[in-house]
Amino acid sequence: MDCRIASGALTDVEQQLHVEHEQHYIVSISFELCIEHEPYAMDVDRNGVPQYDGSSDLFEEWSERAFDLWFARAGNDSLQQATAISLRSGLRDVAYEAARKIPHKDLSQADSDGKPDIRGVKLLVDTVREVLAKEVPIRTAEVFEQVFYAPSVCDLLDA
Repeated sequence: MDCRIASGALTDVEQQLHVEHEQHYIVSISFELCIEHEPYAMDVDRNGVPQYDGSSDLFEEWSERAFDLWFARAGNDSLQQATAISLRSGLRDVAYEAARKIPHKDLSQADSDGKPDIRGVKLLVDTVREVLAKEVPIRTAEVFEQVFYAPSVCDLLDA
């Protein structure tokens, strides 16, 4: 769930829900807790490898940085060929679990002339993308449950 909705736009909705029914107002307060969450910036290690945990909000940035790293290493064949392995070492949590079983030989590929081939980086990015596509509905359901079924909200609704 993208929690970057402007909190100012929610004010009118909160007021309207409060007028309609007190319970709706309680739910809107729970939403406000989520909405005020600011996404964190992506970290990179000292070698420029992006550190990524599988956050769907940051996938596009990570994949762009992954290809940027590949092209930035042009001219140093051995380093460029190891880019996908370096990128995998920067993965954490669900992203690392998605990529950990990819063999090194598949990540570190060369073309017929022995020059580095971008297929390893593409394989890594595609693998993480596929797993995240399955994770997004699960994470959305978790956020929904946290917001609507939080003990504090349920206690207030029962009162």
